[in-house]
Amino acid sequence: VRSRITSIVSSISQAGCQCVAGTNDGQLVIIEQGNSIVSKQIHTRSVTCINQLDNDRYVVGFVDGYVVVYNVRKDSKYEIRPSRDSITCLSCCCEGTYIAIAVGDTVVIFSHKKKAEVARISANKILNTTTRKNEEEDAITTVKFIHKKLLLFGTYNGNVAMITLEKKRIAFRQKIRPKLRYRKRIGRRIRDLVTRVDQIRKKRAQDFNIRVLFDSKPTVGSSSSSSS
Repeated sequence: VRSRITSIVSSISQAGCQCVAGTNDGQLVIIEQGNSIVSKQIHTRSVTCINQLDNDRYVVGFVDGYVVVYNVRKDSKYEIRPSRDSITCLSCCCEGTYIAIAVGDTVVIFSHKKKAEVARISANKILNTTTRKNEEEDAITTVKFIHKKLLLFGTYNGNVAMITLEKKRIAFRQKIRPKLRYRKRIGRRIRDLVTRVDQIRKKRAQDFNIRVLFDSKPTVGSSSSSSS
């Protein structure tokens, strides 16, 4: 591959191992078990992140705000553009129902089944945070589905939060209404979040065992040095 690799994800299934890499010129490089390599041009701009939706589909974010859902078996795709800004990160729930798309301080919840946006969540609004003196404006750095009704995210200024995505009937339609269930301020830039798979049936946010990867240097304007 002559292009620069900008993102990569791997998966293991009954069919074997598969590695998918994104490039700076919009290609997906698919490496199958047995060293079979296929390159597909699915966009023209740089890939920023990739996440697996199911055995055949990958969700790919781009620097120009586009998101492509690509089926590697059928060589088919559809695309959406939730923002004109760069896609920061993606997460897909294990059922393949929802895709969480992070852009700036916002998480867009997209329904793969309906092929439609079903919720748009502002981290600053739901956390009720304001930018502190000498502190940069907050933004989401990582987002993870625990299951289709629980979403975990971390931010640039060191906030970790868990929200529920329950459906509520409003008039004659059902809409997702996010609700804050857990938050903790670490005060250091969050890089990644992990929860144990065997805990997905837990009901209370405080019962989850959350592992947080964060910068060693506190964010500007923060004196916090705690972790969870």
